Amino acid sequence: MNNAGTGAMGPLSQTSDEDIESIYRTNVFAPLALIREATRHLADSKGSVINISSVSSTGVMPGVVAYASSRAAIDHATRLLAAELGPMGIRVNAVAPGLTDTDITAEVKSNENMLGMVIAQTPMGRLGEPEDIADAVLLLSDNRAGWITGQSVQAGGGYLL
Repeated sequence: MNNAGTGAMGPLSQTSDEDIESIYRTNVFAPLALIREATRHLADSKGSVINISSVSSTGVMPGVVAYASSRAAIDHATRLLAAELGPMGIRVNAVAPGLTDTDITAEVKSNENMLGMVIAQTPMGRLGEPEDIADAVLLLSDNRAGWITGQSVQAGGGYLL
């Protein structure tokens, strides 16, 4: 599972080149490098890759261009890798969390108005918990999901449907 992630809030006009590069290095380059290096072992074991994406990869949220586009890149890489690695018996999928109660969401959680807005726009009426995302990863990792590949499964309580 590729679970590294970083992001910066704010309009693109206020996002530095260094911020963009850091986001893409963590959210795109690192997972692709890891998958490349693990491919031989995954082929031997008929393993499965689970990338962590975000509901923002398909939704429109001003102020997170670098982050959301990096997650969209991972979603597309998931589909491409499913086609490339499938003949080796390797499944590749992604889980796209919504706002989840982790350290990376501290800025949103500390802003009562923003937090209230997000919860109000989430049909399930709450933030996600790490266990919610873990359950989605386990679902896709299970052998009973052996015919599922190239998919990004949203685990965001309906946020940004």
